[in-house]
Amino acid sequence: MYPANSCISGGSLESKLTLVQDSGAKFMRVGGTSYDKYLTQESDFVNIANTGLVDKLLAQGFTPIVQLSYYQPQPVTPYPCPAPSIYLDPGARPGDPPSITGAATHLVNDIVIPLYAKGVTYFSIGNEPNNNVDYGTTNIYTHAQNSAEGIYDYISAISSAIRALNHPDIKLLGPELSFFDESLIDPLTTTYNILPHIDYFTFHYYPFGDEGNDADSNFPDATDRNIVNLPRVGAPVVYNRNGDLVNSLEYKLDRLISRMSGYPNVEIGITETNLCYENYNDDYDTDGIDYTNSAGNLIHVYGTNSYIAGQFWAEMMAVCMSKGVAIINFWSVIEGGQVPYNTNVGYINSANDNLNSTYYHFQMLAKHFSGKFKWGTITAAAGVIPKPRIKAFASDNSTKINIMIMNQDQDPNNQIDVRVKLNNSVAVPPGGVCINISDAIGISNATWNTSMPGQSTLLLRYDRTSGIFTQELKYTSVDNFNNLAPH
Repeated sequence: MYPANSCISGGSLESKLTLVQDSGAKFMRVGGTSYDKYLTQESDFVNIANTGLVDKLLAQGFTPIVQLSYYQPQPVTPYPCPAPSIYLDPGARPGDPPSITGAATHLVNDIVIPLYAKGVTYFSIGNEPNNNVDYGTTNIYTHAQNSAEGIYDYISAISSAIRALNHPDIKLLGPELSFFDESLIDPLTTTYNILPHIDYFTFHYYPFGDEGNDADSNFPDATDRNIVNLPRVGAPVVYNRNGDLVNSLEYKLDRLISRMSGYPNVEIGITETNLCYENYNDDYDTDGIDYTNSAGNLIHVYGTNSYIAGQFWAEMMAVCMSKGVAIINFWSVIEGGQVPYNTNVGYINSANDNLNSTYYHFQMLAKHFSGKFKWGTITAAAGVIPKPRIKAFASDNSTKINIMIMNQDQDPNNQIDVRVKLNNSVAVPPGGVCINISDAIGISNATWNTSMPGQSTLLLRYDRTSGIFTQELKYTSVDNFNNLAPH
């Protein structure tokens, strides 16, 4: 799996690339909704190909994923910008024939070819067609662009134009759905099958909407219980505000994997994700306590700047590794300008440039996990109920075994004794838990004992050959509150 992060041109990103690099990110996605809407004339296509941001990403060693926007606006007033005159049907530009292939040709000529010459080989097609009123217009084939037929039309046309370049190293991502939309995923993998036209089937994932302040009752509330339980099958179930069951990320990936079984060369990518896409403005007022630290970060509540948000990122990454997901791309690095708290969702805080819990949890996994993924088996002493508050998973490669353990109890005073073993034996400490990372690791002499407070994460590192413990990194909500890195 390639850890990644998202950016848009014109924000505060360019000055933060060293921090992003140090987090372990490999891919950087250039795209989003605004990216679609601000391509308004022919020169903007050329500007995307020549933007200094892409050059800087390449120079810093990142792999850019550049969005190829396919978007036809409705005549909505007021509108954030003039309606693009170069988009789609009828006519990709003034004077062009009314064809999707004409639009695809211009995308290839003005963006793909110039960027490929610079070294860009990853391109995503469109952005959230199922959640954008502007994709609801009808194309030349009388298909709504947000329908399975319409999405197939433009992805197959753009893909064919790019494949005609005969550059097998170019990789295409789509359909970039705004959520795991099974009403589209099913036809897009059967009747209107886009799998032969792409290299990565992609969707976005914001499981808690705007953290409980959204009129859309399809989202669950962003409570600590729901955040702890949602990622995996088998945890206590989560319900939305309608009382409907919300399927876990693990369940969704299993469903998609089954639909893609006939296409082993097509991989899965989650190209936008976070705990929520917007924070609830009144987080620090809900119980009369101001949880804001001196740096302006909210630590003990449940938005994207909270401590538990970082643990949620880590568990999403673990689920993706366990399911063979190729790319998980978080939104975002940093939001541009002086944004209010509710839209300050980057792993770098746009208000003060501090590094959030999401940054450090991402970093611990991105820099240390590689090789085979393994879930930990947790055995508790009598009277101790560790699940789902204690989580453990590991990576095993030729030189290192790396184990992450998370205590998601929201009370930092709730200490629990933890014993880690790398074989099949179970030796539970009194009143604590034994975590076994076995499954053919088979190092009988490796045992580690520690104590973990609530709201804490450990990264343990072992030598693969000898089983000798080599490093422990700790990161707690207290560290987060004081703007300290794992240590």
